[in-house]
Amino acid sequence: MKADTQIMQLRNTLLPRLSSFYKEGFDGFVIHSSSIIICSDAGAAAMFGFKQEEMMGINAWSYFKPDCARTLLQHMTEKSEEPYTVTALNRDREEFKVELQGKDFKVNGLPVRVVWLRKIAYDNS
Repeated sequence: MKADTQIMQLRNTLLPRLSSFYKEGFDGFVIHSSSIIICSDAGAAAMFGFKQEEMMGINAWSYFKPDCARTLLQHMTEKSEEPYTVTALNRDREEFKVELQGKDFKVNGLPVRVVWLRKIAYDNS
C-alpha cells in the first residue's frame, strides 16, 4: 500500500510538468522509480500498445526482452545518460528495437528516472 501511495503522490506531482519532459527526436518517455512506472506520455504508451493509465504501476522491465536486463540494469545503476538500443515488447509481445536515453533526478526527495524512447525503424528494401 505504501508504494502505491508514493507512486500516486509522485504521479500527481509530475503530471502538471509532463510537457517539460519532452525531448526533440524522441517518440515518448516514461518516468519510473525503482523500475516501477509512475507515468508516461501518450507517445510511449502508444508505442507499447497501451493507454497511459495502463502503464502506471507496472515494472518497466516487463516491456523489454529478458536478455536486455543486463544492459538496462547497467544504465540504470550507473545513472548513464548515454543513448543505447534494446529490444522492446509491445502489448502483443511483438518485438521491436528502441533507443533509450535516461536521466535521474529527485521529486519530493525521492529518486526517479525519466527515460526517453525512440522506436527504431528498419528499411527492409
